[in-house]
Amino acid sequence: MVAYNLPGTLTVPKGKGPFPAAVLIQGSGPNDRDETVGANHPFADIADGLSSRGIIVLRYDKRTYARWNLNPPKTTVDDEVIADAVAGAKLLQARPDVAHDRIFVVGHGLGAALAPEIAKKAGHIAGIVMLAPLGRSLPKLMVEQARLLGQAAQSQLDKMQQQADELSKHQMGLKDTFFGSPASYYYDLEARDEVAMARGLDVPILILHGGRDSQVTDDDIRYWQTGLKGDAKVRTVTMPSLNHLFVAGQGPTTPAEYFAPGHVDASAIGAIAGFIDNPSASVASQSPNGK
Repeated sequence: MVAYNLPGTLTVPKGKGPFPAAVLIQGSGPNDRDETVGANHPFADIADGLSSRGIIVLRYDKRTYARWNLNPPKTTVDDEVIADAVAGAKLLQARPDVAHDRIFVVGHGLGAALAPEIAKKAGHIAGIVMLAPLGRSLPKLMVEQARLLGQAAQSQLDKMQQQADELSKHQMGLKDTFFGSPASYYYDLEARDEVAMARGLDVPILILHGGRDSQVTDDDIRYWQTGLKGDAKVRTVTMPSLNHLFVAGQGPTTPAEYFAPGHVDASAIGAIAGFIDNPSASVASQSPNGK
């Protein structure tokens, strides 16, 4: 992997530090620093909301968005996500305006699922926030997402589904690609046990889930709850009215919802800020159906 500087934004609160800090990790695919989806910019909302509450936030353009310089068929999850996220955490650790014992990893989707490994490799992380953590197979979820958002014709969706099935059976060649990434990337991701990584960490973990999330579903959240059952440092909260981007609405999420301007709900930002302020405080745990 060729090293170079990724463009990003550091949001710093008013006042005198040192401040707690968070590095934001995007979901799957090429994402800019705001994790822009349609007309929505969830990471910009989270950064502004947290910084208004006295928290430094680092967000950056993902490597695959800023410049594709990975090396198929040898691309790994470390190349695409983990190495840059660890570098971001270490950048915060080096800043004099950051409270070095209060640095957090906040991931969304795939970034949430990889957050435990990022925290372990970065070291000196005070806690993890997992926003809609992926639990199921990423290729299958990507097909479901394309179907939900109306991004492809039925014939294309059928082809995507066939490729996803081939990946799940390890029948795709390493040089073959799926959604722009080589099969080696998906095989590497599948081989990682992030639940075991989370169990082995001695840091508090907050899992947040939108009850209207049609991408990361109740099954994904149950995957994490089952794997981390009995772990007192893990809390799960479902917010019934929020979608995958943690934007509030009513009824099932529709494709049009992502292309209408919205903002991350204040309740989600408040939950993240409250956890960062006091990660060991008791947070009511809820089941995936919000009960």
